[in-house]
Amino acid sequence: ASDSVTQESIVVDPTCGMGTLLIAAARVWPQVSQRRLRLVGRDMNPSQLQKLYANFYSCQLDTCDVRLGDARDGQSFSDVEDGSVDALLCDLPSGAAHKASSDWKSYTSFMQLAERIIRP
Repeated sequence: ASDSVTQESIVVDPTCGMGTLLIAAARVWPQVSQRRLRLVGRDMNPSQLQKLYANFYSCQLDTCDVRLGDARDGQSFSDVEDGSVDALLCDLPSGAAHKASSDWKSYTSFMQLAERIIRP
Protein backbone atom coordinates (compact mmCIF):
# COMPACT_ATOMS: atom_id res chain seq x y z
CA ALA A 1 0.00 0.00 0.00
CA SER A 2 1.15 3.53 -0.67
CA ASP A 3 2.13 5.97 2.08
CA SER A 4 -1.05 8.00 1.51
CA VAL A 5 -3.17 4.90 2.16
CA THR A 6 -1.32 3.98 5.36
CA GLN A 7 -1.79 7.53 6.70
CA GLU A 8 -5.57 7.31 6.58
CA SER A 9 -8.20 5.02 8.00
CA ILE A 10 -10.80 3.80 5.54
CA VAL A 11 -14.32 2.76 6.49
CA VAL A 12 -16.59 1.32 3.78
CA ASP A 13 -20.34 0.76 3.68
CA PRO A 14 -21.22 -1.00 0.41
CA THR A 15 -24.97 -0.45 0.93
CA CYS A 16 -24.83 2.92 2.67
CA GLY A 17 -28.42 4.12 2.21
CA MET A 18 -28.76 7.46 3.97
CA GLY A 19 -25.36 7.11 5.65
CA THR A 20 -26.28 6.21 9.22
CA LEU A 21 -23.45 3.69 9.73
CA LEU A 22 -20.84 5.93 8.11
CA ILE A 23 -21.92 8.87 10.29
CA ALA A 24 -21.65 6.65 13.38
CA ALA A 25 -18.15 5.64 12.30
CA ALA A 26 -17.18 9.28 11.85
CA ARG A 27 -18.34 10.05 15.38
CA VAL A 28 -16.52 7.11 17.00
CA TRP A 29 -13.35 6.84 14.89
CA PRO A 30 -11.43 9.77 16.45
CA GLN A 31 -11.53 7.87 19.76
CA VAL A 32 -9.92 4.84 18.07
CA SER A 33 -7.38 6.29 15.64
CA GLN A 34 -5.43 9.49 15.07
CA ARG A 35 -5.35 8.92 11.31
CA ARG A 36 -7.52 10.91 8.90
CA LEU A 37 -10.78 9.08 8.18
CA ARG A 38 -11.96 8.35 4.64
CA LEU A 39 -15.63 7.35 4.41
CA VAL A 40 -16.53 5.27 1.34
CA GLY A 41 -20.11 4.37 0.48
CA ARG A 42 -22.22 3.13 -2.41
CA ASP A 43 -25.94 2.79 -2.83
CA MET A 44 -28.19 1.86 -5.76
CA ASN A 45 -30.95 4.28 -4.78
CA PRO A 46 -30.46 7.94 -5.81
CA SER A 47 -33.06 9.20 -3.32
CA GLN A 48 -31.21 7.48 -0.45
CA LEU A 49 -27.99 9.15 -1.58
CA GLN A 50 -29.70 12.55 -1.59
CA LYS A 51 -30.61 11.94 2.06
CA LEU A 52 -27.03 10.85 2.77
CA TYR A 53 -25.65 14.04 1.21
CA ALA A 54 -27.96 16.14 3.40
CA ASN A 55 -26.98 14.13 6.49
CA PHE A 56 -23.26 14.39 5.71
CA TYR A 57 -23.62 18.13 5.08
CA SER A 58 -25.30 18.56 8.48
CA CYS A 59 -22.42 16.69 10.12
CA GLN A 60 -19.77 18.49 8.03
CA LEU A 61 -18.52 15.22 6.49
CA ASP A 62 -16.83 14.83 3.13
CA THR A 63 -19.00 13.16 0.46
CA CYS A 64 -16.32 12.77 -2.23
CA ASP A 65 -16.12 8.96 -1.78
CA VAL A 66 -19.86 8.35 -1.63
CA ARG A 67 -21.66 7.71 -4.88
CA LEU A 68 -24.27 5.79 -6.79
CA GLY A 69 -23.17 2.20 -7.30
CA ASP A 70 -24.10 -1.44 -6.97
CA ALA A 71 -22.02 -3.17 -4.30
CA ARG A 72 -22.50 -6.48 -6.12
CA ASP A 73 -20.43 -5.09 -8.99
CA GLY A 74 -16.74 -5.14 -8.06
CA GLN A 75 -16.12 -2.14 -10.32
CA SER A 76 -18.11 0.04 -7.91
CA PHE A 77 -15.11 -0.13 -5.57
CA SER A 78 -12.30 -0.02 -8.13
CA ASP A 79 -11.00 3.13 -6.38
CA VAL A 80 -10.45 1.20 -3.12
CA GLU A 81 -7.09 -0.59 -3.00
CA ASP A 82 -6.92 -4.25 -2.05
CA GLY A 83 -6.23 -4.72 1.67
CA SER A 84 -6.59 -1.01 2.47
CA VAL A 85 -9.86 -0.88 4.46
CA ASP A 86 -9.88 -0.75 8.26
CA ALA A 87 -13.59 -1.49 8.69
CA LEU A 88 -16.49 -2.58 6.54
CA LEU A 89 -19.87 -1.69 8.00
CA CYS A 90 -23.02 -2.93 6.39
CA ASP A 91 -26.69 -3.49 6.99
CA LEU A 92 -27.16 -6.02 4.21
CA PRO A 93 -30.40 -5.74 2.25
CA SER A 94 -33.04 -8.30 3.15
CA GLY A 95 -36.72 -8.96 2.75
CA ALA A 96 -39.30 -8.30 0.08
CA ALA A 97 -38.41 -4.62 -0.28
CA HIS A 98 -34.91 -5.56 -1.47
CA LYS A 99 -35.58 -8.60 -3.66
CA ALA A 100 -33.00 -7.56 -6.25
CA SER A 101 -30.11 -7.61 -3.78
CA SER A 102 -31.07 -9.97 -0.96
CA ASP A 103 -30.18 -13.31 -2.49
CA TRP A 104 -27.32 -15.78 -2.09
CA LYS A 105 -25.44 -14.42 -5.14
CA SER A 106 -25.60 -10.87 -3.75
CA TYR A 107 -24.41 -11.92 -0.29
CA THR A 108 -21.55 -13.88 -1.87
CA SER A 109 -20.47 -10.80 -3.83
CA PHE A 110 -20.56 -8.69 -0.63
CA MET A 111 -18.30 -11.23 1.09
CA GLN A 112 -15.91 -11.31 -1.87
CA LEU A 113 -15.69 -7.52 -1.74
CA ALA A 114 -14.92 -7.67 1.99
CA GLU A 115 -12.24 -10.31 1.43
CA ARG A 116 -10.56 -8.14 -1.21
CA ILE A 117 -10.58 -4.74 0.48
CA ILE A 118 -10.26 -5.36 4.24
CA ARG A 119 -6.77 -4.84 5.64
CA PRO A 120 -5.14 -8.14 6.71
